[in-house]
Amino acid sequence: MEIRDTFLLINKNMSSHPKEDSLKNLLSKVLHDSVEEFEPHPPLFDMSLKSDVSQLRIFLVKQGKNIVKIDHYLRMLQEFFDVTHPQLKHNPLEKEKLFNKFLAKHTTNHDLERCGVWVYYPWTNKIVHCLDKDRYQRVRTSRNQNLVSLEEQKVLYRLHIGVIGLSVGQAAVLNLVIGGIGNFMRLADPDIIECTNLNRILGSLENLYTKKAYFLAKKIYEINPFAELDLYPTLITQNNIDDFLCKGKRLDVVIDAFDDIKMKINLRVVAKKYRIPVVMATDLGNGAMVDVERFDMNKETPLFGGRISDIDIDSLPETLEYKDIARFASQIIGMENLPLRMKESLSQVGKTLAGHPQLALASSLAGTLTTFAVKQIALNKKISKNRVHIPFEKLFEEEDRSA
Repeated sequence: MEIRDTFLLINKNMSSHPKEDSLKNLLSKVLHDSVEEFEPHPPLFDMSLKSDVSQLRIFLVKQGKNIVKIDHYLRMLQEFFDVTHPQLKHNPLEKEKLFNKFLAKHTTNHDLERCGVWVYYPWTNKIVHCLDKDRYQRVRTSRNQNLVSLEEQKVLYRLHIGVIGLSVGQAAVLNLVIGGIGNFMRLADPDIIECTNLNRILGSLENLYTKKAYFLAKKIYEINPFAELDLYPTLITQNNIDDFLCKGKRLDVVIDAFDDIKMKINLRVVAKKYRIPVVMATDLGNGAMVDVERFDMNKETPLFGGRISDIDIDSLPETLEYKDIARFASQIIGMENLPLRMKESLSQVGKTLAGHPQLALASSLAGTLTTFAVKQIALNKKISKNRVHIPFEKLFEEEDRSA
């Protein structure tokens, strides 16, 4: 049976119940246009709640053999035990004995299927058995220790992060999510994944022409089903920038990974008003750059590190012409930081090139630098430089023999 037919079957047979209403609303969105054009969110069935136990049973019966069930709960529980009992690492017999006692207590009055949380992924029609939120977070971030302490990990997990631009921004988001940083994220990008994006961002043939925000949300939920996401699959403008930064949950940091020069400036004006730090990720040829503006620490922090004067900002025209965009971009980045091949390539856009060049290694590096900057901000670590630029060509002293 096709997944669309499965959704129709579930929607038809569901009775009125808060959990089922949530699923019905989700399914109706799926069926409106296509499976790819609805905002993804995996329903969770918490086995510590009697209502969820009942609803899961009904849900699985109605699904029948159509759903794919994945259950590695016992192995995850063993990992949790190992992580919380490191002193038993070299004593396997004692570890086995104590784990069996732990397991017996964990399953008192019910079997393993009645433990933890079941996560349903509508876009794959799979239901996965998972540890509860706290145990899962502890296990999946355990190898961060002690590069990141347990207390630091809790601080990082509670961070509220905003990201505008999900091309280079995607690399930063995935690094953050994998590292257990920022359980709440607000993500903005109006664009879809195109074939020309696949040289630098995570995606595949089957994901082409779907919204970047929705695609990335699925990847986040597949890593962390307990994530809280607020998606903006639309342009960020003067009309919604305040909401993006502060509506509902106020952001602790915002990542600038988009191209609109005018909105880059407006973002900083508003972020400065709310004392929210901005981290800008830029991929440059075979290298990358990150800029940090600590509006949270000092309300007098100049925009773009003072690289654009206040006079320029105040006299900003309503509509920027290409020459204005080029002027601001060169001031922000610094022409001296543009690799020669990048400069040459930019002059060929619209002539021999359809778009400006970007590389996967540069996007990944920009994401890594951004992740580190966000981590330092969250942990109140000193950041002595407001700009870090890593040009691989210079670091490896590459000789351009084609010149």
